[in-house]
This record gives sequence, structure tokens and C-alpha cells, in this order.
Amino acid sequence: MIFNTIGTLTYLICQWLNTFIVARISGFEAAGIFALALSYTNMLYILASYSMRGYQVSDTSLSYTTGIYLGSRIATVAITLGICVVILLFSSYDEMQKHAILLYTAFRLIEAFVDVIYGIFYKLQRTDIICISFVFRGIGSTAVFGLILHFLDSLHLAFISMTICSILVMIAIDLFQANKLDTIKPSFKKNQIKGLLVTCFPLVVCSFLAVLSSIVPRLFIERILGSEQLGFFASVSAPTLIVQAAAGFVVVPLVVVFARYYMKKQYKRFTVLFMKCTLSICAFASLGIIGAYFLGEVGLTFLFGEEIIPYEYLLAPMIITSALAGMQILASQTSTIIRDFRGLIISGVVGVIISFLFSPYFIEKQGLNGGNNVAIISLLLQILALILFALLKLRKERSNSFG
Repeated sequence: MIFNTIGTLTYLICQWLNTFIVARISGFEAAGIFALALSYTNMLYILASYSMRGYQVSDTSLSYTTGIYLGSRIATVAITLGICVVILLFSSYDEMQKHAILLYTAFRLIEAFVDVIYGIFYKLQRTDIICISFVFRGIGSTAVFGLILHFLDSLHLAFISMTICSILVMIAIDLFQANKLDTIKPSFKKNQIKGLLVTCFPLVVCSFLAVLSSIVPRLFIERILGSEQLGFFASVSAPTLIVQAAAGFVVVPLVVVFARYYMKKQYKRFTVLFMKCTLSICAFASLGIIGAYFLGEVGLTFLFGEEIIPYEYLLAPMIITSALAGMQILASQTSTIIRDFRGLIISGVVGVIISFLFSPYFIEKQGLNGGNNVAIISLLLQILALILFALLKLRKERSNSFG
């Protein structure tokens, strides 16, 4: 678990530094374009990765081979790239925004392919390799991103440099190490790939809906208030992502443990572990809010300059939003393990409906903080729905096992 924490934290910090670098070197207008590209690529990443890692890692019965997982990932990455191009052709964004979205999508698609390789490492509990990969990919891509932006002042060239760096790390570390542990040869057996994609389809729908519900407020902020305001919003929110990342540190290494408890029908241990994870996320959130109260304004000023001071009020609600996003990740992963697809889909639909219905009103009436309030309401309802449906499924299974 320590390797996973070090690697993920390093990569997260590096990704956050990109927001800081853009805001410092190119200004908050460019930071807004970067945030817009990030928002779109978060949705596209879900399609490319197909939200398959949780299923892949918990596939202890070996329903599908490594080759099928690799082959399906190549297919989803190619399809996602095509979808991105079509969306941009018919979008109303200007050329700079379109190019930024396309180029950053290329970077995220490499991440999506590497994710299936990480699934191999997680399954074999080789998080040490994942740690090394995260560290080199994170530091390398952020370093070249900052250098290109500093000397050439081109967001597009900076994205290209990140993608090249990520490809090199994938070849030198991920593929090289994975080939020692497993047979890294994609298989394109249509029926098996189709079976895997059909099986995981509810997962990708759920994940897409969850991400869409979190992104919609940002898209409305850009439409209603403009790219610069979105840049301020994204800059303040960047440090708070540490709380959401903490949920990943806690949850991801425990997916196999949750799956083992579930397969052995150890429901009490399953529930206790869920509660421990929940308390850990709450602890991280509490520390974050305390830190924001005492150091928020000083920290943001140090990072982004005095221009950011009027937006310091966004920090505390953003930490709450980030903690709830972490809780949603935990609830979604456990629902995936017990194969409660009904709860996953319903919770995602609820989140998207709330975001689309209330974002325009809240943002017009409350400004940037309206985006936070919509996100908080949406996440709370999603978490409650996930827990409710999961409890109903577990109760039914316990009754059947005793019956």
C-alpha cells in the first residue's frame, strides 16, 4: 500500500503543478482553457479506459485473459479518439480550445492504455512497479510541460511534449516490466472482446455519468462566466484534489481484499472495511478544512499571486466536494465488486440530472460557489443511492445464503 500511496501522490502533485504552471506562466485565461481541456478529457478517459480496472483486478476467476484485456483497451482507445474528433468538428469552441482538447486527449489516451497494464500489476500486487511508473511519468511530463511553456509559451506544444514523455515511460517501464510478469500480447478475439465490453458496459456507463455530473458545473461556469473565471475556479480547486486522491490511496489497494471478503461471503468484514475507509476519508477532509482555515489565503497567494485572494472563499466547500468525490469512488468500487450495476446506473443518472437542472440557476445566482453547491448536492445523492442499493443487494444475498 505504501508504494501505491507514494506513486499516486507523486503523480497527483505533478498533475496539480501543471495547473499552477499554466496560471503562473500564461495567466488565468490559459488556465481556463487547460481546465476546459481537462474537463472534456476526463469524460473521454472514462470511455477509453472503459472503467475496467476494478473489474480486471477483481476478476479472480480469470474470466478473461490478459490478452483480451489488452486487445479491448486498444479498441476502446481508438474508438474514443474518433469520438473526440467528431465532437470537436461540431463544437462551437474556438480553434485554440479545440486543439487544446484534442492534444490533451492524446496524453490521456496513453494513460488509459497504461491503466490496463496497471491492472496486471495490481492483480499481482506489484505496486512497486506502479510507483516507479507514476513517479517517472509524473515528474517527467510535468518537467517538459513547464519547460516548453516557459521557453515557447505554447500550451499546444507543451501537451505534445507531455504525450511523448508518457509514451517513453510506457515503453521503458510499464511494458518492459509487464512482459516479465505476464504475456503482453493483445488478443483480438471478437467474441471474447465483445463479451468483456458488454460485461463492463454498465461500469463505463456509471463512471461516465459520475464524471459527467462532476464536470457539468465547470462547463456551465465556462459558458456563463467565461474561461478566466473557470481558470480561477480550477486553480483554487487543484490543491483540494489531495483529499480525493487520498480516497484512491485507501481504496485501490483494498479492491482485492473487498473482493475476497465478498467471494467468501464475509459480509461483516466487508462492511467494517467500508466503514474504516469512510472514516479515513473523513479524517483527510477534516485535516484539509483545518489547514484551509489557517493557511488557505497564504497558500493560495504564494502559489497563484494576489489575484487569487478574492476567490479564497471557494476553498472550504471545494474540500468538502473533494471528500464527497472520494466517498463516491469508494461506494462505486464496492458496488462494482458486488456487481450492483443497478445502483451504479441509477446513482449516476441522479447525479447528471441534478447537475444539468441546477447548474445554470445556481451559477447565475451564486457565481462560482454555485458550482460547488451543485456538486455537493449531486454527490450526496449519488452516495446515498449507491449505499442504499448495495445494502439491499447484500441483505438479499445474506438471506439467500441462510435460506
